[in-house]
Amino acid sequence: MGSVSGARDFGEKGLARAYERLVSELDAGRTDDAMLAIAEVLHWCYALDEFYLAALMASEQTSKDSARRWWRQVQGASDEGEAHEALGWVRNVSTHELVNVTHPQTIPGQMTTRRTPGRDPRRSTQITVARGGYLVVSWKPLGDLPPPDSRAHGRDQLYARLVADREVRHPLAAAMRFLFDQPR
Repeated sequence: MGSVSGARDFGEKGLARAYERLVSELDAGRTDDAMLAIAEVLHWCYALDEFYLAALMASEQTSKDSARRWWRQVQGASDEGEAHEALGWVRNVSTHELVNVTHPQTIPGQMTTRRTPGRDPRRSTQITVARGGYLVVSWKPLGDLPPPDSRAHGRDQLYARLVADREVRHPLAAAMRFLFDQPR
């Protein structure tokens, strides 16, 4: 992995495979394993984030602070970039405080009740049909996580707006599109 392109390919492949494992665990209903796989996906998102910062610092001969300010502007230019930034904050919470940032939720099915008419209306039969109902893994609400510290830089609010209470796949997929769409 000596080249910059090789390092990026390695990071993107790691992220894509971690996401595939996550989807496999979710589809199989293994929520405990899915929650562990989420931490791996967040790790690869962070690794690519750090890769882009290092590449920017090397190409522009700039400080990490300057590169980070520019990178935050790039992230802030799209919902996908902001989702990635929000997930960076929640990765810090998960990693540094060893907090599970997701939780399984049962989405209730739909109950339908109807009467089947008989010849005598007093003897009609009532039928209740249950449809659906499924389990998802969602991001915890902001209030269920430890309070943000001074290093959050508003990313906790991005989390509340773009990630919290959503099924885990959608914000992760948005962050992946942002990372994979960066110019080579």
